[in-house]
Amino acid sequence: MQSLPARHTLRPRVEGEGAGVFSLQFSPNEGLLAVGCANGSIELFDATNDYTSAHVLRPFDMGLQLPMMSLRFLNDASLLSAGSDGYVHVWDLTALPATHTTPSQAGAVSAHVSTSHVLLEAPEEILAMDVTAHGVVIGGKNGLLQVRDRDTGQCVTDLHELAGGAELTNTYSVCAHPSEPALVATGGWDRELRLWDVRAAREVARVAGPLVCGDAIDMDDRGVVVGAWVEGGDTALQVWDTRMLADSPRHIVFGAPSESAYLYSARFGEAQHQHVFAGGSGTNDCRVFDRVNGLARLATPRVDGPVQSIAVAGGLLAVGAGHGSVTIHGLE
Repeated sequence: MQSLPARHTLRPRVEGEGAGVFSLQFSPNEGLLAVGCANGSIELFDATNDYTSAHVLRPFDMGLQLPMMSLRFLNDASLLSAGSDGYVHVWDLTALPATHTTPSQAGAVSAHVSTSHVLLEAPEEILAMDVTAHGVVIGGKNGLLQVRDRDTGQCVTDLHELAGGAELTNTYSVCAHPSEPALVATGGWDRELRLWDVRAAREVARVAGPLVCGDAIDMDDRGVVVGAWVEGGDTALQVWDTRMLADSPRHIVFGAPSESAYLYSARFGEAQHQHVFAGGSGTNDCRVFDRVNGLARLATPRVDGPVQSIAVAGGLLAVGAGHGSVTIHGLE
């Protein structure tokens, strides 16, 4: 397994425990990297300017300072954010100042509140979110799992009720299928991977097993990958080769028997979807695996805290660490 050195190391302009990175997302044109922090702020880094910090977005007055759990670009000019405070904001990036803020101005940067509006307020903490043509799907604490209207934020379908009131506990991962927008996968503390048809408002499939504690579910046209928060590296990373979960998963061995996994994030690669990416708190790195044979190909250097979020776009890999740094790695 070869080391994958960092091209850039970014540090969000917040200090202390608030600097932990909980979410990452590249813009569709890869010109921006959005970083969601433990204090609820969002920092935008300009990829066209050597990943310099461009803007800090702060919802409301930042009184609660709860983690920004999920970020999704609707397009290059619009960003959706979901925080543990229970709010989903829509950010108009075209309304941001044209000039970049500099580190010396960081103390003067308050909030670009005027560039956002609240789409919805959930009844519980939001821990996961994704967007489809049929709505915004949010998951969170105490069984929160709903489809909300993209324009009004009103609840369209309560997936918890569809599950017959089953004990969903906390949902930590929500993933929409890239080419079938009605299909959504969810997972969390209930140790069940579920597939939903949000257009028809029904559960499609369910399998028992993985304990999901982060944004660790991804889908493509060939299957589903799940990163589980378990110690054993031989069972932590699962690839389901059938969309309907009819077969048993294929396990990719995350590490040596002496290594723990405890995965918080898992992704398929974008280039022909031939790779699987995963990271967590067991080894404090992100590893890249061959999807076909399961062999470990690359590993990023260890960081001082858990890997809580990863993002893949084109030939780039971004790794967010709990201690407050983001590293950018080239995959080509």
